[in-house]
Amino acid sequence: MKKITAMVLGLVLLLGMIQVSCFANSGEKQPVSLLNEGKFSVSLSIEGMTGQSELMKADCVSGKVTVSNQSGGAVSAVVMLAAYQNNKMIRSKVLHKGEILSGIMPFSFSMDKLSRADTLKAFVFSDSMEPFCFSASDGLEPTQVILFKFDDARPTVMGQTAQFDQALSYLAEQGIPAAAGVLGKWLEDAKNDPVKYEAQIGLIRKWILEGHQLWIHGYDHAQGEFAALGEAPAASYDKQKETIQATYDLMESVLHYSATCFAASYNQNNEDTISVLNQEFPQISTVLFTNDPNGRLEAMNLTNSCTMEIQTGVVSYEAFLNHYEMVKDKPYLVLQAHPGYWEESSLEGLKQIVAYLQQQNCVFMTPEQYRLFSSAQK
Repeated sequence: MKKITAMVLGLVLLLGMIQVSCFANSGEKQPVSLLNEGKFSVSLSIEGMTGQSELMKADCVSGKVTVSNQSGGAVSAVVMLAAYQNNKMIRSKVLHKGEILSGIMPFSFSMDKLSRADTLKAFVFSDSMEPFCFSASDGLEPTQVILFKFDDARPTVMGQTAQFDQALSYLAEQGIPAAAGVLGKWLEDAKNDPVKYEAQIGLIRKWILEGHQLWIHGYDHAQGEFAALGEAPAASYDKQKETIQATYDLMESVLHYSATCFAASYNQNNEDTISVLNQEFPQISTVLFTNDPNGRLEAMNLTNSCTMEIQTGVVSYEAFLNHYEMVKDKPYLVLQAHPGYWEESSLEGLKQIVAYLQQQNCVFMTPEQYRLFSSAQK
């Protein structure tokens, strides 16, 4: 009997959480009749935090949920707190189940095991799980997100792969994900002779395990690959499709990785590139530094930049600081670099930049992580 009772109680709680999740994620206003004609309200505050970045780095938070009951009498209700990551509930907690007296009632809370939650929300429900009022969010200041865009990974060029690995391994030690652009031509060599290039491919697979994202940078970084450049005319629609498809297929067959991000070589593209991405590659959900003056792209286009290198392969901390002052209020920034060409001084520059951004309470993400994060904030 005890086991049956426990199972029933567990099912009731699960159904309640599902209803909470559906209401919280619906984004639709509930009928006024369900919201008790505005006689209830709820607010949420977190102790010792002012910015979203602090929440995202915390494993445990404490605070207060305050319920206002202006209905003129006591009402039976459930007060709940939920933590979200990218609009998905990852933790929930019942703070109170029973009478809500007329007036103001505060409920202190502590919640742990947050696992990079980016939002807390509070709810007040009737016993039948109908909302008494609109949910309350934490009210924290939005954080700035930093994305590292590392270009020109040539997987079978050992020197460059090792240089890349130094930069990405350092970021992994800091708990920072980055995005590395892969060129397909060099994967073809690895596919044809996997034993010869086992070490290089092993390093790139390690990047994936460390949480870094790989993106399609084209096939061979040739001029004209995606846009007219110098004396080279732009490749046709069919040729651009072939270029992206070849690299996508090689990443799948050699690295066992399905790419969802693209950025053109030289950061240059034309209208055919946009058409190819829209019509042929729906799996590409983010692009970097893509020229789209007519707003045709269906993928998220990340274009806010901040200087990191003063020339290809040369990181400058001073140049970064000067530019950052002009763009520090942007919701996100993409920092582009070419670690395959770095000397030791550039790696030290990266460390200085990371330390500075950490002091600014920035949060670091891959393009795909930012897409999910930003869509959840809308």
